[in-house]
Amino acid sequence: CKKDAPVEEPDFLNGQKSYLIGEWIWESSIHTYGLCLNMYFSDTLQSSTNSDSYRLLFFANGQARFIKNDETVWDKSLFFTQSQILEDDSYQFAIKLNNSADDIIGGNIKSNEARFTYHPFRYEVENCDYYRNYFVRKE
Repeated sequence: CKKDAPVEEPDFLNGQKSYLIGEWIWESSIHTYGLCLNMYFSDTLQSSTNSDSYRLLFFANGQARFIKNDETVWDKSLFFTQSQILEDDSYQFAIKLNNSADDIIGGNIKSNEARFTYHPFRYEVENCDYYRNYFVRKE
């Protein structure tokens, strides 16, 4: 007889983690590429000129939702691997989504502005490029 694996509960967003609670709207992304060729190129993608819109929602119960063009892409649980307030009063975090080391989101929040890794655009190792994604908190 096999015992059922314990159900892992997500991390609730209290204390400093509550900085994340709310709806975050994508504003821009800086795409840097050419790094494997010892070159540095950069483009900025703007929400005002992009045909797609993106939102990240974080809930106090430790859940998050990613939305593209008003359609839910995913709903996932949050498991923090890093959570700290830095000297400049910004909040830095790293989260495993659904507790998977292969599905992470991290970033930095200062006031109502945030930088998120991997959403909506991901770091591509094989293409030697990366994105810095910038969001603002919906008022």
